[in-house]
Amino acid sequence: SLGGAPRWHMQTSKGSFGAQQASVSAATPWKGFDLMALADVNHSNNDFRFFDDNGTEYNLGDDTWASRRNSDFTSLRTIVKMGRRVGAHRLQVHGVHDVRHKGLPGIGNFQSLQTRFDTWNHLAEALLYGPFGNAGGYRLRLYHSLDRGTFKDLAGEVGAARDHDETTTRGVGARGEIAQLAGQQRLITLFADTRQEQFDGRDLLRDGAPKPSARRRAVSVGGEAEVPVGMGIIVHTGGQWEGFDDRFFDDGNFVPAAPLSPIHDRRGLWGARVGFSADVAAGWIVKGHAGRYGRAPSFFELFGDRGAIVGNTDLTPESGQQRDLGLH
Repeated sequence: SLGGAPRWHMQTSKGSFGAQQASVSAATPWKGFDLMALADVNHSNNDFRFFDDNGTEYNLGDDTWASRRNSDFTSLRTIVKMGRRVGAHRLQVHGVHDVRHKGLPGIGNFQSLQTRFDTWNHLAEALLYGPFGNAGGYRLRLYHSLDRGTFKDLAGEVGAARDHDETTTRGVGARGEIAQLAGQQRLITLFADTRQEQFDGRDLLRDGAPKPSARRRAVSVGGEAEVPVGMGIIVHTGGQWEGFDDRFFDDGNFVPAAPLSPIHDRRGLWGARVGFSADVAAGWIVKGHAGRYGRAPSFFELFGDRGAIVGNTDLTPESGQQRDLGLH
């Protein structure tokens, strides 16, 4: 975290299945800024044993214990943060990089030996927050993201055919929140955000030939309220609306030289929830919640390809209900 006296931290650990981890971080104030940097490395062979029925569920004679193969991974995460006070407000920027090299072991007894999946993720974010009005606060967020994945299955071990492709998703967005205390300690929060995502792919088996791209624009608005109603009971309620404007191509029968007609899809999703918390006695709190939620399919669900898992451009948004009750 940012702030405080100069400090540094280092740790390392080892575990079963070849697991190794090492991290180092340092933080210090500098000319009115707070600075922090972190690097974390993880590795595991992930060669645990599992019971292999050899693909014959009802033939017990060929069942045996086997070790998981091609399930190793190595990852590196770096974080750099910088922040400073601007009057009563605070400005903070940070960048996060994640690099991961891993094997895909296949399904059940059909273990792959060479299939790999590499990812490279980057997030740059700027935050500005501080007081708003007499008894409130605000938070503004700007961000840019870049996610790249490379799937390599040259022997067709995981999927139905040979694969070597690269996909890239770029995103840029902004979000604003305002929270305000009202009478009787009611807390009201309003938010709005907008974002755009761009999806592109390349077929590395065809000398990097581009695949059809996709673009999504989205905007959402909503609010929440926390209202004490007496007798130790607090009611929480909220809702939001999210609109999508998608433009993509159905690449199910994609031929690079053939013309493609874009699919243009505009949709709106909404969600609402209500909950409560009641202080019963002696520190025990009863909590409950009910809500309806909606979610649009992600780019990976629409276009992704991991051999055994392939995207489907016919997917539509899903919705669901959730209820829970608990004692804390």
